[in-house]
Amino acid sequence: MKKTTIMLTILIVIIVASASIYFLTNNEETTRGEEAEEGQLINDFDKINRVKVYANEDVSLEKEDNAWRIEGTDRPADQEKINHFVESMREMTGEESQVEAKEVNLDFPNVMVAFVNEEGENQQISVGQLNAQQDRYYIKQQEQDKIYLVDRAVIETIPLQKKELVDNKILSLSSETVEEIRINNGSEELLMRNAAPFSEEEARAHISGWYMHEPYHGIYSIAYSKMEAMLLGIDQLVPSETVMDEGDYGFADSNFSVTFSNDEAAETLIIGNPAADNHYYVRLEESEEVYTVSTDLLDPYSYQAFDMIDHFVEIVALEVVDELIIETPEEDTSIMMEHEQIADDEVATTVYKEDDALDMDAFRDVYKELAALSVDEEIEEDIHTTEAEVTIQYILGDITKEIQFIRMSDSQYAVSKGDNQPDFLIETEKVNQLIQKMQDL
Repeated sequence: MKKTTIMLTILIVIIVASASIYFLTNNEETTRGEEAEEGQLINDFDKINRVKVYANEDVSLEKEDNAWRIEGTDRPADQEKINHFVESMREMTGEESQVEAKEVNLDFPNVMVAFVNEEGENQQISVGQLNAQQDRYYIKQQEQDKIYLVDRAVIETIPLQKKELVDNKILSLSSETVEEIRINNGSEELLMRNAAPFSEEEARAHISGWYMHEPYHGIYSIAYSKMEAMLLGIDQLVPSETVMDEGDYGFADSNFSVTFSNDEAAETLIIGNPAADNHYYVRLEESEEVYTVSTDLLDPYSYQAFDMIDHFVEIVALEVVDELIIETPEEDTSIMMEHEQIADDEVATTVYKEDDALDMDAFRDVYKELAALSVDEEIEEDIHTTEAEVTIQYILGDITKEIQFIRMSDSQYAVSKGDNQPDFLIETEKVNQLIQKMQDL
């Protein structure tokens, strides 16, 4: 009995010891795998002065005075794109993988990159296929004779064509430097400027900061969404391809052009005939080079003026109005405002009508409707009737903004700002209902 107990105890100790050794061994292997450092693919990158990509077309970069130059192109380099590619290659690391080259398309790779230093010493990588998770590429480092898994984002900075590294924008002006846009679309000419034609107080409510000067008699704020699309479009105007063949692309008879300008420069883009696959032929006025450009890139400049502007009759921030005067055939109404600055970005306003303080929530609700009052359609021809039936005046310190509503029919007013000829029509009913709300406060 005693002997059996001893043998059983020894057996248990052996089993426990074996299990412990197995656990510790596997845990150490797991830890080593988790903490394994990734290998550097390109060594001594600071000594590299030439990079050559062998892909769809050969792309060669040469380092001169700490800047990288693209060989074989007259177009200016996009240094931001080049620097992104070069830094990605400098920092490129990977996890060594024990696979055969032919198993991951590295026996005959489609993309190779060579890095040459000042002494002419060469390091080369080849790009294979993506791994099963589609997040890393198999990369062979030729000199190390090793295959690595490298993050997809790093490898996809490799340019496969020269045009991926050049500044291929059609315009030299940018969204930040353009101050005026003139569009001739064949039926009307639009002139837009970013200089506010109003005082700071008047302009405060005009979000886009751009104004339509033509084709209307008055000056109107451009809708933020439309203006944003036009400005973004300036920097996105890139050709899909450069047309090498001579031919008639519709420029001589073009009725669509866009001129971008500031005080120092102007560039006119002429849009010609439609091209294949939802493209148009375009060229700059002073150039013979012809491009095709996606229709989507030209769409922001193809709207009529009425579809670009804010349709608000007048929009003035309440915090800058000192007095609101409404005159109708039946009744004149004067509403006074007192403003107190209680913080850098907060103003407390009190509103009085005939010396009686109004409920601010009720007044704000009606004032919001007044600010949102919108015209309905354009006036096609100049009108000669100038006698206003209804007027609204905004008093802003020494500035008076007057809106006149001139009856055109039982259902429509013409809307005139100041001394300008009316440009738009509005339904009489929605004007009269809103004025009645203001008078009933």
